[in-house]
Amino acid sequence: MKLFAATLTASFAAAGSFVAWAKGEPERRLAALEQHARIEPLDVVFQDLGCGLRCELIRQITSSPYTHVGIVLEENGERMVWEALGPVGPTPLAEWIARTSGPVAVYRFDEEM
Repeated sequence: MKLFAATLTASFAAAGSFVAWAKGEPERRLAALEQHARIEPLDVVFQDLGCGLRCELIRQITSSPYTHVGIVLEENGERMVWEALGPVGPTPLAEWIARTSGPVAVYRFDEEM
């Protein structure tokens, strides 16, 4: 019985550690992406999603590796990506980046515009 309790306790501890690690993964991916430059409000961000036939058609028609785009805005001190994936609305930047395992492209408007 003691072995079962110890195994159960260790399993819960491992699961809790994994959950804590997984929750931090979006922020780690964002930090890695921002090693050279911070993503700022009004930046336009692109990513590739695995959305089946719709994404494959977007890739073929645009000849682009990206199938999804959004614009970064700041709301209550948090950077959000406004996008049209399902209903149009905001997604926290770190979550937006974590949705893809592929590259994320960031474009900034010229200051003169």
